[in-house]
Amino acid sequence: MAVVCFIQSPADAQPPKYLIEFGHDLNDDSPQNQAITWLKSTLERQSHREIEVEIYSAQKLGTGPEMVEKLRNNTIQMVAVHTSNLQSLQPGMQVLDLPYLFPDRMKLLAKLNGPLGEALYSPLKAKGIIGLAFWDGGVKVITCGKTIQRPTDLKGVKIGIMPSQVIREQYLAVGANPVPIDQQGLYTALQRGELDGVETSPMNIASMRIHEVQHFVTPTNHAWLGYAVMVGKEFYDSLPPEYQELLKKTVSEATRQQWSEAAAQEGRGREKVTTLFQIYTPLTAAQTAEFRDAFAPAYDWFVKNVEDGRKYLDLAKD
Repeated sequence: MAVVCFIQSPADAQPPKYLIEFGHDLNDDSPQNQAITWLKSTLERQSHREIEVEIYSAQKLGTGPEMVEKLRNNTIQMVAVHTSNLQSLQPGMQVLDLPYLFPDRMKLLAKLNGPLGEALYSPLKAKGIIGLAFWDGGVKVITCGKTIQRPTDLKGVKIGIMPSQVIREQYLAVGANPVPIDQQGLYTALQRGELDGVETSPMNIASMRIHEVQHFVTPTNHAWLGYAVMVGKEFYDSLPPEYQELLKKTVSEATRQQWSEAAAQEGRGREKVTTLFQIYTPLTAAQTAEFRDAFAPAYDWFVKNVEDGRKYLDLAKD
């Protein structure tokens, strides 16, 4: 008796009921991409593949602001972008860019999981976005074509920054020339001499090969580099309640893993930074205090120019 076997081909497989196109701006080896990869596997498995996640790293879906706009229009469904990309929609998000505000990252994480995080994300719901979590991008250092030991050394320096007005005010206060620049264009701008330096985190330096075009680094550790993990409200509302809960639960666990991996990569990045650059210039306590005082006008600007700025600042402070 003949036995007939039917093997389902990929073409015969049922398409997913819910497709999540997840965009972010970092490389595949970043803690963000690792967390999204785990999230993809978990969501697909636990939804029995009724949810499918497609990952687009390194700005394949556009720049940070472009991805945020696509999220609002339901062209894509989830993003992880630097918080500064939200300044036009939610100016209060810039509180996370203020210098020397968060000396302890674990305390920061607790605040982001509490009233501060809720207050920052709440206004975005009316604009078609639901904030799910904040991810860790490390603590910023300054690279340059010369030694930076005091705030006065930044005078006239063309320094690449994220698109945040409060960061701009921070550098204007010390006479620098801050230049907002897209992350993917940073290497070329430094290579061509269009920038003299940049502020970024140690874990980004090696992956973006900044040490190839910069020779000096100063671990100012002056501010946090954070990422907003968000889902489009239209897509979220289309999910049945059980999948809404699954998404929130999965993002919560992915967040725990992301912060853990980010801390590990940050540690390895700081070790590499001491050897990758020709000159590594740690600061004394007195020099750090000089930078803190010199950058302080950014706080005044934030409180005076951002609606509810004082409220956000009070929530962020200990």
